Amino acid sequence: MDESIKHGVIGIILAFTLGAAYIFERKLNDVYREGLARERDLSFLKHRNEDFKVKVESLEGELSSLKTATRELADEIKRMNSTPPAPIKFYPNCMEILKYEPDIKWKDGVYQIYVNYQLKSVYCDMSTDGGGWTVIQRRKDGSTDFFRPWRDYKQGFGDPSKEYWIGNDAIHDLTKTTRQELRVDLQRFDGDKAYALYSRFEVGDEISGYKLSVGGYSGTAGDGLAYHNGMQFSTHDHDNDLFDHGNCAEVFQAGWWYGACYHSNLNGRFAMAVEGLIEWVVWKADESLKGTMMMIRPKVVANQDVDIIHDNAYLQVNYPISGFRFHDALMQVANGDVWTTCGFYKGPGEDFQIIFTICNDVVRGDTLMIAIQSNNSNESIQLLWAYADRRLHYIYNGIKWLYALKMDESIKHGVIGIILAFTLGAAYIFERRLNDVYREGLARDRDLSFLKHRNEDFKVKVESLESELSSLKTVMRELADEIKRVNSTPPAPIKFYPNCMEILKYEPDIKRKDGVYQIYVNYHLKSVYCDMSTDGGGWTVIQRRKDGSTDFFQPWRDYKQGFGDPSKEYWIGNDAIHDLTKTTRQELRVDLQRFDGDKAYALYSRFEVGDEISGYKLSVGGYSGTAGDGLAYHNGMKFSTHDHDNDLFDHGNCAEGYQAAWWYGVCYLSNLNGRYTGFAMAVEGLIEWRVWKTGKALKGKMMMIRPKG
Repeated sequence: MDESIKHGVIGIILAFTLGAAYIFERKLNDVYREGLARERDLSFLKHRNEDFKVKVESLEGELSSLKTATRELADEIKRMNSTPPAPIKFYPNCMEILKYEPDIKWKDGVYQIYVNYQLKSVYCDMSTDGGGWTVIQRRKDGSTDFFRPWRDYKQGFGDPSKEYWIGNDAIHDLTKTTRQELRVDLQRFDGDKAYALYSRFEVGDEISGYKLSVGGYSGTAGDGLAYHNGMQFSTHDHDNDLFDHGNCAEVFQAGWWYGACYHSNLNGRFAMAVEGLIEWVVWKADESLKGTMMMIRPKVVANQDVDIIHDNAYLQVNYPISGFRFHDALMQVANGDVWTTCGFYKGPGEDFQIIFTICNDVVRGDTLMIAIQSNNSNESIQLLWAYADRRLHYIYNGIKWLYALKMDESIKHGVIGIILAFTLGAAYIFERRLNDVYREGLARDRDLSFLKHRNEDFKVKVESLESELSSLKTVMRELADEIKRVNSTPPAPIKFYPNCMEILKYEPDIKRKDGVYQIYVNYHLKSVYCDMSTDGGGWTVIQRRKDGSTDFFQPWRDYKQGFGDPSKEYWIGNDAIHDLTKTTRQELRVDLQRFDGDKAYALYSRFEVGDEISGYKLSVGGYSGTAGDGLAYHNGMKFSTHDHDNDLFDHGNCAEGYQAAWWYGVCYLSNLNGRYTGFAMAVEGLIEWRVWKTGKALKGKMMMIRPKG
């Protein structure tokens, strides 16, 4: 064909080829940039996924730890509320503390005693004249104001470690049953000292006006209390003195057993030398004293055996334990930095943008490095395009050069054909590569979509875990606060009564409510059955038989300590009976019942049981009733068990022979701890009261005591 037409066609083909190459170039550049963006997004999401994964694992670990700690806290609070406390020993005065805790000899200080039905902190002098003194009044530095109303002197006030008054109710309780001696130690401001010792000291109850009874003086200070003997106590709001022209307590700003007005005034104002201050006139007239201490202890009467065996008795007091404390450690957990395990930042308050910026920088840098150093698709595209760009440039210049050459046209056409074939081959290669890149892009898009959804799932899970952690921390703080409160809050005062009559007296709502109660006897709490209905109530049941559920053929130790169930059948214990009867006169009532329902009773106006050294010797008398006097024969007898034979029978042991325990002579007229048969029969050794129903076994009986009058 015409050469010009050929050249035109070739120009069109070359233009098309170069245009296609230009389009490929632009498309490859776009794909390359999109590939880099996807690589960055993928790398960022992978890093973020790893961060979320680490955070979720950390939160789940912390959540598991908090759940475990919360369960332990809840279990501890449950244990504290349900576990009975360890027994704690308390005694009725400082002498008993010294007697049963000999290691504290010479150790003066504040101790707790059981007085006036409750625990009270007092100062004990464990060194003066053998120790064992319960301090009822102490003055040393003027730190406590003794110008107080009646109520304060009744209950007590001040600090036992410094200055205090123990309380008139407590003084009455300490002196009402056991004879006490009083020692008054005095000190002047110049250091001079003296003392007054009284062999008899007693204070009446509130109804008597806390009347003072004191005598038997000896010492170096003179008898400063003789004038006040028989006086009632006075305060500025209770005038019980003998002064006709006013109230001594109000005038001298104190509380005391005033007459009209005083020879001693140990609760006066603390100062140097003014009338109405702390005085003991018979020692240093009109001179105020610097320090005083009034203290009492049980008086040991001549020939009185004070070594009573108490078998390590103790008082169980319902005090909460304080040994188990989670508080400090748990508060650190509850307020701690839960994010430190993540490694990047502290707390949700500093948002993710900081991390994301850092991660983007890293990801961007890593992506560029990967594109240069690895054999991934984007790097291949970049290298390929650089190669193609150079080749197309050479093709274009080569064709221009060919047209400029003067050679045979057929040769030119052959060379151009080769060039075109190469160019079209390169275009085909680019097309295939673009298809591959497109497919890789689709795969990356799927990966990106998956990672985005997974990130959203992780984000929701993290928010849920953080919310649950916050709730758990709140619960743990509340539990820790509860344990701290339990450990720090002093328990409410608990009153313990010495017998059922005192319970009835101070808790009148329980009248006619027979049942099991706790009393303070023989230095510890003991569950007993109280009869609150029979003949006015207030009876402490010391023995009960009703159905044979308890075996009464027991050794000496069991009868000493007590055994059985107070709600069914039991023996209260010989130590407890001795403790109940040793200081306060008791009356005894014995209720009896036959299997046919017939009933009778025996009432004794005097009942006492000696200590273990005496063999728990029985002292009983003053019979009245319908059953006959079944105890007269046993009066003065010692108690016998199968392993302690104290009876008068020369040919054996009555307790062993009759399988029981009692105050046997040779052998009995009553045998209330005998064997239980379950039906009426006439066999020796059963439960009997022979003066009522000779030889007939009884179904039920109850021995009970209460203070006389």
